[in-house]
Amino acid sequence: MANAPAAGSLDDQTRRQLAQGGGDLDKRTDVVNYLYLPDEPRAQKAGAELRSAGFTVEVRPAATGRKWLTKANRDMVPSAENIAQMRALFERLANQLGGDYDGWEAAVTH
Repeated sequence: MANAPAAGSLDDQTRRQLAQGGGDLDKRTDVVNYLYLPDEPRAQKAGAELRSAGFTVEVRPAATGRKWLTKANRDMVPSAENIAQMRALFERLANQLGGDYDGWEAAVTH
């Protein structure tokens, strides 16, 4: 069984795809994160912390299954450092609240 790629390499891959799509990685763009939690109270708790960290947050039932989605957006420069800090925040929340961080995506900004 092959090992899954490290989170940093997934983030690097996403940043490369943005650049290949014509994105300017030195400009602010809308970065969207997906955090899945077991129930609404934990999803709301994550949402409150993310709002205080400057994210725009939407909490709703996940499209499939019984989990709840905490979707969090923030305009930011998708630098390696910013993305690493963002990932650390979302992974900490996932670990604390029994959820799963499903990564991020961003708009291509020229």
